[in-house]
Amino acid sequence: MSRRRRSESDESFAAAMRDATPLEDRKKIRTPPAEQIEALRDLLQALELEVIAKAGEEGKLFGSVTSAHVADLLAEKGFEIDRRKIALREHIKEVGEHAVPVRLRGDLVAELRLKVSAEE
Repeated sequence: MSRRRRSESDESFAAAMRDATPLEDRKKIRTPPAEQIEALRDLLQALELEVIAKAGEEGKLFGSVTSAHVADLLAEKGFEIDRRKIALREHIKEVGEHAVPVRLRGDLVAELRLKVSAEE
């Protein structure tokens, strides 16, 4: 009969099981109160982001603005929003002003204003 050696992953799994907290307790730790989420929504809706990109004569972009670009712009302003929370139906491919929905929690959505301008 061969004995299996304990690996580091076995020990880390055992340690994680000892330190595990019930799911309800973890949700309480990670979920901010509704007032904070609503305040974040108000801050995001007050923002106006701007992207300057190369565009053709008719206002079509050479490329597109994606949710990752929007997340990077928000990070520059001090907001750490996961790109998967930015609910663009499709990539932005035209110059102009666009509404960008950001899902914060459940049905609570913030509408960002994004201005896409042509590079001169």
